[in-house]
Amino acid sequence: MKKEFLFLLIVLASCLILSNAFAEQYDGSIIYVNAVIGNDSWTGWAPTHDSQYQDHGPKKTIMAACGQNTAPNVTIIVADGIYIGPDNIGFADILEQKSLTLRSANGPENCIIDCGAQSAPFQFVRPHNPDEPGAVMDGFTIINARDIAVKFGNSSAATIANCVLSGNWIAASAGVITCRNRTTAHIVNCTIESNTGEQSAAGIRCTNSAPNMTGCSIVAPATPAWQFAYAISSLNALPTITGCTIFRSTGIGIHLMSDEGVVPEYAAPIAVSDCTLTNNTDTALLLQADAVITDCRISSNTAEVGAGILLQADAVITDCTISSNMADLGAGIFVGDPENPYAYDGPDRIDVTISGCRITGNTAFSGPAVYSLDADVAINDCIVSENYALLYNQYPPGGRGASAICLRFGNFKITNSAITANYGEDVSGYAVGCFDAADVQIADCDISENFAFGAGGGIVFDGENGRDSEAVGLTVERCEIRHNTALQECYGIVCEHGAIRIANSVVAYTDSEEGPPPIGISARAEPFSNPPSSVDIVNCTVAGTGFGGEGPLGYGIEVYGPINITNSIVWYNGYGPGEAITGNRHEANVSYSNVEHPRYAEVVGNGNICVEPLFADTDIVQQGVPELGEDFHLKSEVGRYDPASESWVQDDVTSPGVDAGDPTMHVGDEPLSSGGRINMGAYGGTAQASITAICTGPIPADLNNDCMVNLTDLATVAQYWLVSTIEQPEQ
Repeated sequence: MKKEFLFLLIVLASCLILSNAFAEQYDGSIIYVNAVIGNDSWTGWAPTHDSQYQDHGPKKTIMAACGQNTAPNVTIIVADGIYIGPDNIGFADILEQKSLTLRSANGPENCIIDCGAQSAPFQFVRPHNPDEPGAVMDGFTIINARDIAVKFGNSSAATIANCVLSGNWIAASAGVITCRNRTTAHIVNCTIESNTGEQSAAGIRCTNSAPNMTGCSIVAPATPAWQFAYAISSLNALPTITGCTIFRSTGIGIHLMSDEGVVPEYAAPIAVSDCTLTNNTDTALLLQADAVITDCRISSNTAEVGAGILLQADAVITDCTISSNMADLGAGIFVGDPENPYAYDGPDRIDVTISGCRITGNTAFSGPAVYSLDADVAINDCIVSENYALLYNQYPPGGRGASAICLRFGNFKITNSAITANYGEDVSGYAVGCFDAADVQIADCDISENFAFGAGGGIVFDGENGRDSEAVGLTVERCEIRHNTALQECYGIVCEHGAIRIANSVVAYTDSEEGPPPIGISARAEPFSNPPSSVDIVNCTVAGTGFGGEGPLGYGIEVYGPINITNSIVWYNGYGPGEAITGNRHEANVSYSNVEHPRYAEVVGNGNICVEPLFADTDIVQQGVPELGEDFHLKSEVGRYDPASESWVQDDVTSPGVDAGDPTMHVGDEPLSSGGRINMGAYGGTAQASITAICTGPIPADLNNDCMVNLTDLATVAQYWLVSTIEQPEQ
């Protein structure tokens, strides 16, 4: 008996020694949970239980592991299984209080927390201590929560990562994940889908907070018929949304808004970057708060207006691809309030910049790429192509629309952009349509190969109903407007009602297949109208009108009113002389231009010529019919810029348009050796102007780049002697 007692004593002592040894080796940094083999009376110090270690084994419930008296910065590892009941939810405040990390062993597909229809089962609401890391919840599937699944608030800074939240029911104006009260929560690589809810429920809802959302995949909760929902909804908040995918939502993808209750630190622009928004059945991105949108892919969304992006606040949109969206108006981007076109009139008008974007394949009744209604919009370095406009008469009123960009009211700048191969199905299918606009500036753009099934062409401008308080006008500079075609009437540019200036542009190969003769430029000047209308066409080349199709021959420029045409070349329109200028021809003030009709060249204006212009790649074939190319630089024996090789080449002849422009005009950016006089045509006054001499170097006093200092330069100095542009201080 003594031997047996002694043996038992030795065994117990050995277990105690082993247990103490295990405890001495354990640093308290990890606690294990296992719903199948665990026991809440055990320490949680080991993933499995071994009898020789007595009570060292996994906990059975998550709450027990979180509530254990452990040091901060502990990681709790939860084994595979389904965790149900109150002992496995409601632990978020404990996590945050102790800065714990709760992590599944093998990811969300293997570790499920069933919330049992409890409301807001996980709440991270402890104010964050900047000296401690925030709590982390990582790698779980959360199902069957009610109203809210995860709530962040009270300046907390917890993280939820690599989680799946599905099968939850969300209350009205709440979110599967809800962020409130100055939280800076981190939501990382989470999937939020297959949830249901009431009116205006959201995948993520944030108010007066600044959460960070990264790498998430989000679908808006499904709601009853005629009720809407959001994938992400932000009110008076400053979320950062990066690398997220918003897809298949039956409501709005991302809705960013602010009102008078915005907290000052949340008033800065909201950042959305590197996101994909696709196949949503309402607007993918609705902005009613200032935002910066960068490097996003927005495609295949549908809505009544602005299926891709609907802008009602200041925004900068950069390097985005916006494609294959469908709407009544502005399928790619809609700017303004479709219910109130005067909502942003005057100083409160919103300011939008669209830069470096590719806007393609969108479909709408009008303005399928961009439709702007009473806003100030700048479009820079964009590709706008292969958009499709249905253009039924009711959109917009009177059927005035555009096959790519439609601008109504407001001020607009379009620069360094390619607006090509867009298609208009019905009436008024211009690539760029400016209606009731104020100040429109289009520079350094390629507006080519657009087609309208009805009437159409390159640019239409009508400033008749522009704002009385603003300058109304159109400026087109350094643009290539070529190969635009319509089944009915077609214009490269048609403009009226405003101060209109078209300079250094090529308008070529404008064609109509069945309708009246196509026209390169149609302009109307009415000095006594309201607003006054004036037209200046300076250093333009208008050629090849009616050359490309099988329809009627065309005209170069259609004139209504006292239009000024200077330093321009109007040739090869309609296969022969007499087709250069039409309309009220006698009203045109033509000077220092090469016009293909001797009567107008000799009688109207001064300095005009009527001589073959000798374009770079134009050949005269049988019976004097020209074979036109695409290069309208003027030939020069000394030097002509060749855009194909990006180099200067020499010809065997020199064009009569070289050094033949208005001698009183400055040569502008023409290179040294320009001859001291501006050239005719689209490249006169530019760095690509053909030259007539070779200079060995610049001379500081050579004001007209003719490689010498003479009386011409002195006359320029005398003309502007004592002229000052220094702004005088107010007295």
